[in-house]
Amino acid sequence: MDSICRNRGLSCIQLVFRRVTLHKQSLTDWEDVAMLVPGRTGSQCRYRWLSDQARKAKKMPWSEKEDILLRNIVNKEGSKPWTLVAQELNKVSPGVERTGKQCRERWRNHLDPGITKYPWISIKHLIGTHGRMRRT
Repeated sequence: MDSICRNRGLSCIQLVFRRVTLHKQSLTDWEDVAMLVPGRTGSQCRYRWLSDQARKAKKMPWSEKEDILLRNIVNKEGSKPWTLVAQELNKVSPGVERTGKQCRERWRNHLDPGITKYPWISIKHLIGTHGRMRRT
């Protein structure tokens, strides 16, 4: 493995992940992966993998289909840990790779029915027509 780790200037963990991805092996036992990466624990390998996946996440606008799917998942399951919501969304919507943070932010800022979406009140309405604060 040492010769592989020095190959092309890539870090050893990147090469392990590339090999696992090419051979379509599943990453379920992180301690096994850590055995291939000198000086890393299973939890460190898992964290690195998840960080790489988050960087590859879809950074495009949400589609109406994704909004509907996210609403259905949250209404059905509740707002359980958002990583699980994202996994569920990614299962039912192939080709979409949303993270838990993306799902949480979309729900809290756009889709949650508890959000009040009233128009902003203009300062002119508060000041009045004469340019000074009204007295009551």
